[in-house]
Amino acid sequence: MPKFKMLNSTATRYLQYLQGVQGAVVAINKDFVVTYINDYGAKMLNLTPGKIIRKKKCYDLFKTTHCKTAKCACAAAMKTKKQTSIETVSGDKRNLWMTGTPTIDTEGKVNGAIEYIVDVTSLKNEAEKNLQQAQYLGGVQTPIIAIDKDFNVTYINEYGANQLGITADKILGKKCYSLFKTSDCKTPKCVCAIAMKNKKSETSETISNGQWHIRCTGSPLFDRKGNIIGALETISDITELKEILNNTEQLVQYSVTLANNIEGLSGEILGTAENIGTMGTQSADAAERLGNTMEQVMAASQNVSDGAQKLSKLAQETMKNVQGLMQKMTHVDTNTSEVNRIVETSNKFAQDASESGKLALKSLDAIKEASNHVGTTISEVNSSVKNVAGLADDISQIAGQINMLALNAAIEAARAGEAGRGFAVVADAVKQLAGQAGTAAKTSVDSIDSITKAGERAGSMSKSADQAARDGDLNVNEAVKGSQQVASAMEKILGVTKKLGVAVQESVRYVEDVGSVIEQVASFSEESASASEETTASIEEQTAATEEVAVAATKVQEEVGKIMELAKKITTEVKNFRDLWQ
Repeated sequence: MPKFKMLNSTATRYLQYLQGVQGAVVAINKDFVVTYINDYGAKMLNLTPGKIIRKKKCYDLFKTTHCKTAKCACAAAMKTKKQTSIETVSGDKRNLWMTGTPTIDTEGKVNGAIEYIVDVTSLKNEAEKNLQQAQYLGGVQTPIIAIDKDFNVTYINEYGANQLGITADKILGKKCYSLFKTSDCKTPKCVCAIAMKNKKSETSETISNGQWHIRCTGSPLFDRKGNIIGALETISDITELKEILNNTEQLVQYSVTLANNIEGLSGEILGTAENIGTMGTQSADAAERLGNTMEQVMAASQNVSDGAQKLSKLAQETMKNVQGLMQKMTHVDTNTSEVNRIVETSNKFAQDASESGKLALKSLDAIKEASNHVGTTISEVNSSVKNVAGLADDISQIAGQINMLALNAAIEAARAGEAGRGFAVVADAVKQLAGQAGTAAKTSVDSIDSITKAGERAGSMSKSADQAARDGDLNVNEAVKGSQQVASAMEKILGVTKKLGVAVQESVRYVEDVGSVIEQVASFSEESASASEETTASIEEQTAATEEVAVAATKVQEEVGKIMELAKKITTEVKNFRDLWQ
């Protein structure tokens, strides 16, 4: 009995141990009937032990893919009398780790088995997750290294091994600082050493093998109890990034410089725009003043046109007077020629009378007759001379009229201003010709006065000679003397009449020149009137163009305002850009 009690006590204690196991513990007989199951196992099946023991077979409970097959762990254990472990999947898709241990009676025979079942679903999932993460790490295109606390490499991904030119299996166990040989390795700056010391990630940039710029990040690794067991280091080759950053820095500096230049240019644009605006205002004011000036010039041009028309009319009237003067001067020239002929005849008569008086007293009758002829001739000469004097007065009057026309033309040219400068020159020429004609006329009058006086003296002498002839022979000598004096007077008269003829011819030439000049004045006046009308039309076009210039200047001011606003915006944006980069 004591021995039985001891065994029972031992069995109870073992059963208590089995109840505390955090896994399913199932005992079966050789027929796979459950003879025992702990509470943990019943709970896994959502049953109580009383509903399972002696009532269920094990393969009806877990329904794994290995149940009732040669791979069953319990079947294998009972058959081989050895413990057998398998991994299988239950009917409800749980991953189970099953270990079958044969039970042997006192005679050494197998009478069943004890099966220990652990639900490894979460562990399996975690393992798969870890495997997947490991695959992720293996696919990362940057070196990833796991080390222990002594800096021995416990893991390196494929990319890291390729970068080192060594296979992963040859790297495991090596010291990490012997691989990349950075300037921070085996110094207090090592990121893995800092991460394991401070229990937090650390990142720094360094140079590997004296040529590569790399960024290292060390993260501490913990066990389940939170103890540091090593570090995970990720290494990024930032050589190209460093070059890009350097280029970017240069670009930023260039951009800031460019921004400053643009800001300066914007200031210049703004200043230029303000200058253009001022020029536009000045252009508008100048256009307005030009428009006013054009109106004044148009009015002056109209005055020039009117004056030219008046001058043309005066020139035409003067031309008519000059033509009349030319006719009269021609008549004077004809009369002067006739006077010369008569005087020559009278001179011949006087000479004949003088010769006759010398030859004999018998020629007194001839002298009387000659004296009578001389008296008649002198009367005719005096009559012709008086006609010539009248023509000379007409010439003087016409010359005065021409002078007045020239004065009017000069006045109209002065009113026309610059456009009438040609009129002034022509008017001055006409005035000079009129003066020359007047001088010639005065000379003609003086000559006529001389002829008249000489004729009166000749007439008186002729009468004296006739009286002397009547008185008789005693006065023959005096008659001869008088005849000689008459002949001398006739020669003087002939000289004066010749001079008069020359003066008249010169007057005719002067009058012809005056006519030519007046024709030029009339033609020039008509051309000036036409040119003035064309000038007026051009001024009207210029006025319209001036108005367009004023409108354009206004538009320029508007556009300048827009340019100034744009320049201000550019300046603001450039300042913002520069502030952003700085």
